[in-house]
Amino acid sequence: MRNSVYEQEPESRPRPTKPGPSDGGNGSDHHGHDDYPDEPGWGRRRRDRDLTALDKLRCEFEGDKKKSDYYTSIEKALTDRKTQFDTSVIAYEKARGAAEPALKTARNTIEDLLKKLRCISGCDRELLDEAWNEVLVRVEKCTTETGGPCLDDDCEFDDDVCDKDLSELRARKAAYDARVAAAEAKFDDLVKEPAALTARITALQAEVAAVGKELTADPPVDPELTYIKALVAEYHAERDQIWAGYAYPNAYEDCLRTCLRCSIRGRRALTEIIGEIAIQECKAAKRLARCTALKADLAGETKKEADELRERKERHRKPATTSTD
Repeated sequence: MRNSVYEQEPESRPRPTKPGPSDGGNGSDHHGHDDYPDEPGWGRRRRDRDLTALDKLRCEFEGDKKKSDYYTSIEKALTDRKTQFDTSVIAYEKARGAAEPALKTARNTIEDLLKKLRCISGCDRELLDEAWNEVLVRVEKCTTETGGPCLDDDCEFDDDVCDKDLSELRARKAAYDARVAAAEAKFDDLVKEPAALTARITALQAEVAAVGKELTADPPVDPELTYIKALVAEYHAERDQIWAGYAYPNAYEDCLRTCLRCSIRGRRALTEIIGEIAIQECKAAKRLARCTALKADLAGETKKEADELRERKERHRKPATTSTD
């Protein structure tokens, strides 16, 4: 976060710079913005549109306050996500370790059931296999359209706010808000994955048991329907389905880390952007207030301007004094 002038050491505080010919009689503050000191002889005071040094300090303070308020509002969530990251990685390793032998048993059972079902008469297995393959093509298309298991974001956020206008900053803020929200939503889903993995294994075991029960039922159940259910169970037992696209345990951890990284980097950039937006909005409001005050008292402002012009001209007419011993 940018330090305000109140936090700077006296030696490093910005000194007012006398105006040069290139700035039309203006000085500039330490942020490169026009500054109009009130000291006599330092240039004309343009009350209609210009900000005083005090105005600018107040706006800088407002920007720092907005940044502080924003960080305070997200600090707990960031801390909680870091804790969730650590606990979720451990929980996933345990869930996956417990799922491996259960999955192996389920797949062996399904293989035995399919062998038995293929030996039962009254079942057009070639037709059912063809129909099942058509359905699988449609399912794979749905999976492709919904994207992969991880976040598709490079997690690069530009936090440079120097010389950026208000419209650009607002557009960048809206874009970053959306990206951060997507990363955090994905993270929140991922922390549920250890429990979801355990639930999928439990559901698969129940599914396989149901197929086995239908196979041995008396009277027998529709063999074609039982065969189809066995094919579906075999599909659910595939590694991509059970592991939800995470081929290896590290793939889950990497995805979780990517989401957390996007959240932190995005929030950090947003802190700077929000602060700069507050500064520029504050300055715009103060300029508007000065213009409103000018228009409301044109006569008074003209009188003040005339007095300053008179004072300046009188000062220039005074002969230079020389010291004598």
